[in-house]
Amino acid sequence: MNFLKKAISVLLSAVMVFGVMTFSEFGQCEAEAAKIVHKGIDVSVYQGSIDFKKVKAAGYDFVIIRAGYGELLSQKDSYFEQNYSRAKAAGLDVGVYWYSYANSLTSVRTEASVCLQTIKGKKFEYPIYFDLEESSQFNKGKEFCSSLVTEFCDAIEDAGYFAGLYISRYPLTVYIDSRVASEYTLWIAEYNSRCNYSGSYGMWQYSSEGRVSGINGNVDMNYCYVDYPSIIKSAGLNGYGSGRVSAPSKTVDQLAEEVFDGRWGNGDDRKKMLTDAGYDYYAVQKRVGELLDEASKAVVTLDKTSLSLEKGKSATVTATVKPKNAANKNIEWTTSNKKIAVVSGGKITAVGEGTATITAKISNGKKATCKVTVKNPKTVNPTSVKLNKTSVSLEKGKTTTITATVSPSNATNKTLKWTSSNTKAATVSNGKITAKAAGTATITVQTANGKKATCKVTVKNPKTVNPTSVKLNKT
Repeated sequence: MNFLKKAISVLLSAVMVFGVMTFSEFGQCEAEAAKIVHKGIDVSVYQGSIDFKKVKAAGYDFVIIRAGYGELLSQKDSYFEQNYSRAKAAGLDVGVYWYSYANSLTSVRTEASVCLQTIKGKKFEYPIYFDLEESSQFNKGKEFCSSLVTEFCDAIEDAGYFAGLYISRYPLTVYIDSRVASEYTLWIAEYNSRCNYSGSYGMWQYSSEGRVSGINGNVDMNYCYVDYPSIIKSAGLNGYGSGRVSAPSKTVDQLAEEVFDGRWGNGDDRKKMLTDAGYDYYAVQKRVGELLDEASKAVVTLDKTSLSLEKGKSATVTATVKPKNAANKNIEWTTSNKKIAVVSGGKITAVGEGTATITAKISNGKKATCKVTVKNPKTVNPTSVKLNKTSVSLEKGKTTTITATVSPSNATNKTLKWTSSNTKAATVSNGKITAKAAGTATITVQTANGKKATCKVTVKNPKTVNPTSVKLNKT
């Protein structure tokens, strides 16, 4: 089931009721009471022990609680359980966020799995947010950051929750693909008098220095423009409905492949994660062992064993791993000499003259090679050069341009040298002739290998036109 699409269909109904989320109607979302559906805060261990009854009495409707961070169950926020139970008891609506340090897709999948284990069995009226803030993640670029968001949020949705992204406005516009930004509900941080994001979003964190009764010290402040509780409950997400929507059942083969991808951890952590998710840990481990045995027998072949390239040219060799059901088909590409040829994903680029061996290696150590011979490009000398004009007549002080054509068209060196036989009469620069004084000159164009063409230039003084009459305006 695509939970996001299901939630969006309900969300559209909410838009009709509350007149929010169609942000073109309001321009930027500002802190105007008529546009705000709910006011709330977000908290973590750093706020210490909170009196949520006082928070509720102060006029706040919801709280987003940090569930944890990173890839380990031990990284659950130490105040998460207390914050959740007390907020619920006070009548506040609750959502959670998971702070990410993921440095790979494998890492973020583990984070999503640990987050799901942490929130298992609880009900939430607000989304489960992926918190993306680390500069080390942004430094890896838009494609990487967008893939983190997609991997985490899809895993959350597959488990029956409404997923969202928490991020500051600037990195959202720079490091998240617009398609990804539009696919998940957004909670944007921008400490300003207004949120200046031009797209659609559901929640705005407008300050980190709020003061709220029941909390010692500062707390993050938020405005929400969407009736998430109605959407989530109507869609049967986040633990609501006649029965909690659970993750779709996966085959043992699928789970074994995910184990190889690192999604289920190692040792006792893997056993706990699989068992808690309702899967047969021992059946999965057995299949993992079988796949490892199959992998040890896998071989790799290349569609070319030798290749000849000119310097600067590229070609692609294709690797095939057999058997087709080999568990790990990842291929490591290397070159024996980067000064001769480099390789990336099977694409070989010739760098310098010589020979190099390109190697494709699979996880069990089996290899296949291709010998690459790189030669310098062939020299094609010009056979002739022609001018579009063989004679030109100019008045003193005038200019004109003649064009040279080198044959053949694929000549390696088309450098041309322009000269004048009489610079007092005419000069030339890259085909542009300037008439200097009355007289004649021969303009010559010559190729690097001595092929020539000429143009005769005749320069005349301007014609003298004598007056024929003169008149006065009054007689």
